[in-house]
Amino acid sequence: MSGGRDYILEGTSSKYEGFLRIDAVSYRVRKFDGTLSETQTREVMRRGDAAAALIYDKDAGEVVLVEQFRVATLGSDAPGEGWLLEIPAGVVEAGETPRDCIAREVFEETGYQLAGGAPAERLKGLERFKQIATILPSPGASAERIYIYFVEVGGAERPPTAPREQGDIRVVPLPLEDFFARLDAGKLLDAKLNVAAQWLRANRPKAPPITAEDAKALPTRYVWHEDRDKPAHRQRIVGIKTGNIAEVNDVDIWVNSENTDMLMDRFFGRSISATIRYEGAEKYRDGTIFRDTIEEALKDRLGGQIFVRPGTVVVTKAGALSGKPHNVRWIFHVAAVQAQKGRDLYANANVSAECVQNALLQGEALNVGIRRFWKPLRSIVIPLLGAGQGDVRTQDVLGTMIPAAIEFLRKSPDLNLREIYFLAFTPRDHALLAAEMEKHAARLLPARPDQTKVS
Repeated sequence: MSGGRDYILEGTSSKYEGFLRIDAVSYRVRKFDGTLSETQTREVMRRGDAAAALIYDKDAGEVVLVEQFRVATLGSDAPGEGWLLEIPAGVVEAGETPRDCIAREVFEETGYQLAGGAPAERLKGLERFKQIATILPSPGASAERIYIYFVEVGGAERPPTAPREQGDIRVVPLPLEDFFARLDAGKLLDAKLNVAAQWLRANRPKAPPITAEDAKALPTRYVWHEDRDKPAHRQRIVGIKTGNIAEVNDVDIWVNSENTDMLMDRFFGRSISATIRYEGAEKYRDGTIFRDTIEEALKDRLGGQIFVRPGTVVVTKAGALSGKPHNVRWIFHVAAVQAQKGRDLYANANVSAECVQNALLQGEALNVGIRRFWKPLRSIVIPLLGAGQGDVRTQDVLGTMIPAAIEFLRKSPDLNLREIYFLAFTPRDHALLAAEMEKHAARLLPARPDQTKVS
């Protein structure tokens, strides 16, 4: 049977049929030199096409993976071998489209019901699955094509019950940064997951910075209950600063989250560390950096030390951030993320709390040293230390950081450092911060509109 000028299929015979089908295919192919090859026979595995989907929870900032046992991955009998992290996937059944298939598989494996109900609702649900690639995962032996999709979900859609599929499947949500860290470390072995992950990195959903309108919807200053009727400059405050830290002005101390190696992020990074490093550097008028001020100061303070214990605070001057409009007086570099040989960078919510405690104590210690010569330090802004690193969620760190700040204010009613702000970059961060503040309503009261900041 002719297949055109490039190849000739001479025959197909079935060698095995079970969960998979294996055919022996005989063919001749037109070689690159123009001659026709001799007859060749190859075994081809067939099981039909498949569909897969990478699920991204935009509210949690997590990808939703599944873990299950795959006997075909066994080889060296190493601990943990056989269990594989994947994205939901399945074989396209007769009468299904790839989108039909993956909507069904997502529901069966994770519990997310994304395409159901009336025909119009079902069509809209299927359209949520954005196709990002079609791949041939093993063309040397398999005829399978896999259609890979991306679907974005919200926290309100998170399934309240366990997945329905009878197989032993575990749902594994991973914070986005941890997901990419595992990808870079070569720990995500599933081919379709790798393709989807690379697409996600190039098309990474950016959480929008919080806007002025967002900020108005939730309180941003909470007054210590005993100080409600005191003048503003005598009140103890736990507050929320919104947006990028580069937009924060008139806070005396900025806390910078670092790892235990105390290595600042590169200028072009998107982290707090990168922003502080860039904004604090000395620049020519065209913005070109001529002195890496804060990084140099940090190295000087370390004095050649290349590792600090978790929770350590290293104090440097603020470089260019000391000028207008920021008026920052000190940078506190805290070792909130831990580095360990043979393990990815990881965080711990208790270490995040220790960083808060140590930063606040360090701030007041500086006040003792400068009280005779300079204006006391009154305010500090702290990012969400360790959030999204490894398995640590924002809720986890807030559940330790806010109580640490409250305990400091409780024990220190007469100290100068009395305005503690936490940084909310996204509306979700702001909502989580406000929700955590509500848990401490007996001590923290939303500030009245007439109670403005006085430093």
